[in-house]
Amino acid sequence: MAEYRIENLSFSYTKTAPPVLKNIHLTIDDGDFVCVVGPSGCGKTTLLRLLAGLALPTVGSIKMNGKTITGPGTDRGIVFQNYTLFPWMVARKNVEFGIQQTKQDLSHGEVQDIANQFLQKVKMEEDGDKYPFELSGGMRQRVAIARALAMDADTLLLDEPFGALDPKIRANLQDLLVELWDNAGNMRKTVICVTHDIDEAVRLGNRIFFMDQGTISNEISVDLPRTRHFQDPINGPKMCGIRRQLYALFDKSGAVTEK
Repeated sequence: MAEYRIENLSFSYTKTAPPVLKNIHLTIDDGDFVCVVGPSGCGKTTLLRLLAGLALPTVGSIKMNGKTITGPGTDRGIVFQNYTLFPWMVARKNVEFGIQQTKQDLSHGEVQDIANQFLQKVKMEEDGDKYPFELSGGMRQRVAIARALAMDADTLLLDEPFGALDPKIRANLQDLLVELWDNAGNMRKTVICVTHDIDEAVRLGNRIFFMDQGTISNEISVDLPRTRHFQDPINGPKMCGIRRQLYALFDKSGAVTEK
């Protein structure tokens, strides 16, 4: 379980620098699937870093389950767009390391089994014994995604997790993410995903936050059944309507988008 309360949040990188984030008030409920979109440089990744505890607010607070976030924790699985793997570990060991941080009661054999399962889910089971330098950028990102998912943390914080992947693998991993979020009807995880891809946000999120100039200017609810496809005769027109709303927000912000 993971719920977040963000109150009066502002953040600057130095005392004299202008704020990157300004006066953000936000509630993310337990089990939410939130996507954050907005123009480049609007503060999306900075907000995610604050949620991860990799930076602390200049003003205001972020609370997870009622407790102020003061640093990173194993209750949050993180995937950044620069696929942060340990270069001295093969792919399988990278995934095993993540599991060991959150499931310390498991035997070594159980950790290996889980790592292999998630490498298989991201189509990397045949490359488990390769080091990161032997893998392409997209392959490294798949290993990073496998590690975060295998940790089974209460929250997944994702920064452009699928940006380096080809369309087919991207779609498969989007479906896998939704499947694991839904967790077969059990308690849902909380997912916060930063993406520049409007279609991805509409397909994945229950709520979409639009950021502009360091603050959240709009929230759009996506109350549609799963699984979502733009070609669906029932969901498709509604999804396209939400897509048009988001493009209008980008146009209003002055950002350039591909339509």
